[in-house]
Amino acid sequence: MLQKTMRLAFSFSFFFVNSFYFLLPIANGQCGSYNDCSICVDSNCAWAEGWCMATCQMIADAKCYGFEKFPESTATQICEQKDIDQANSRTCSSQNDCSSCTQTVQVGGAFCEWYDSGEFCSTGGCNLAGCGSSVCCTSANDCTSCLENNCAWVPESAFGSCESSCDVIADTSCYSEEYSPEGETAADICGRADTNQQNEDICSAAIDCDSCTNLVQADGVTTCKWYMDFCGTGGCDMNGICGTATCMEETGSGDSGGIEPPPCFAGNNQVLVREVGMTPLKKLRIGEYVQVENGGYSQIYSLGHVDPSRKSPFMQIHSNKLKSPLEITQDHLLFIKSKGKIKSTAASLVQIGDELLLPSGYTSVVTNVRSVNRKGVYAPLTMKGTIVVSGVVASCYPTLQPNAETLQFLSGRVKTPFSMHLLSHVALSPRRWLCYFQWDSCQNEAY
Repeated sequence: MLQKTMRLAFSFSFFFVNSFYFLLPIANGQCGSYNDCSICVDSNCAWAEGWCMATCQMIADAKCYGFEKFPESTATQICEQKDIDQANSRTCSSQNDCSSCTQTVQVGGAFCEWYDSGEFCSTGGCNLAGCGSSVCCTSANDCTSCLENNCAWVPESAFGSCESSCDVIADTSCYSEEYSPEGETAADICGRADTNQQNEDICSAAIDCDSCTNLVQADGVTTCKWYMDFCGTGGCDMNGICGTATCMEETGSGDSGGIEPPPCFAGNNQVLVREVGMTPLKKLRIGEYVQVENGGYSQIYSLGHVDPSRKSPFMQIHSNKLKSPLEITQDHLLFIKSKGKIKSTAASLVQIGDELLLPSGYTSVVTNVRSVNRKGVYAPLTMKGTIVVSGVVASCYPTLQPNAETLQFLSGRVKTPFSMHLLSHVALSPRRWLCYFQWDSCQNEAY
C-alpha cells in the first residue's frame, strides 16, 4: 500500500517542492500573514526561520519560538531569546577550528561547541550533523593520549577513534576513565581495550554458528558466542539479543515467490519507544513516539504497510559500531554520510565502507551486506519522516526511482537536486496535517 501511495505522490511531488514556500502562509492560516516575531508569538503562533506558522511541529530540525516551547515567557521575551540565539549562532559559526571554537564565549556565558562529524562550530546541543563538544578529542590518534585528554576511545578492527564521550556512542565497545573501575590508569584501560578488540577480531571471522562456537578467545578458555546472524564475544546487545554456545537449526526460511517485496523493515528490528524502551518494530502502534534523528522522538501517525505473514528477502547491513544488523528491503531509504554531507539513499546502493548515520549524529561504517529471508514486513510513518531502526537513522519512505539518489528525468540525463526523502516527505504533508488536526481519523487506521 505504501509503495502505491508513493508512486502516486511522485506525480505531483515536484510541484509541492517548488510551491512549498508559496503555500506555507496558506497552510498556516491567519498565522501565515504575520511577518513580525512578537506579533506572531503574541497571536499564539510560532516563529521559525523568518516565518510565522501555526505550530512548531510543522517544521523539522530548525529552532522554533512560541509559547509551546517557552510557556513561562512573554512574547517579547521569546523574541529577545530568538535574537540572542541568532547572535550566538553567528559568533560560533565564525570559528574554523576546534580550539578557537571551544574558547569562544556566547552571550550568557556558555562556550561554543565543536561538531566533529561536520567539522564546524555552533552553539551546542545535537542536530542532524551530530552533537557538539566542548573538548577537542579527535586530534588524539591512540588510546592512551585520548584517555589522558579526558576523552573516550572507540577501538575498531584496523583503527580507532577518539570521541568526546562514550555517551555519544551506540552499542559498541567504548573506553573512558568515567566508565572504568576506580584506580585503573589510562594504560590499564587501553590494555583491556586491546584484549577485547583482539577477541572481537577472533570471533568476527566466523560466518556460521558451528565454526563460531568452536573458536577460542585470547585467554585460551572462553569460546565465542553466536548471535542469530553473527559471531561475537558474549553477553547481550542493546536489542536484548544474547550470544549462545549452542547451535540450533534455523527455521522460517523462504522466499517472496518471485514478487518484488514492498519497501519495508523486518519485524525483528528494534526501535526505541519513548517511556517504553527497545521494542520489536512489529509491535509498534499508532500514536507511540519513537526515536528519530538527533536522538529526538516523533509520533507514529500511520503504519504504512503491515503484513505479518509475508515472506520477503531483506538486505542485512552490518556496521562497525552496531552489534545488531539493520534488516531493510532494497528500495527503502536510509541516510549515509558522503563527503561530509548527509544524504538519503536506497538500501540497494549501500556498499561496504559507507558511513551509516546514527541518532547521535556520528556514523557507523558498513562492514558487510548480505541477503536474508524474513517473515513479516512493516513500514511505520512518523511526523518527522525518519525513524531509528536497529540503531540506524532511516527514512520512512521508499525510493521513487531505483538506482537514483535524486530525482531524474529523461532516463537520467536530467538530474535535479531534490532527494527522494524530501520529495516523499513533502508529498505526504497533507496526510500529516490531516492527522495533526483530525487525529481520530488516523488513530483508527485499520489493516
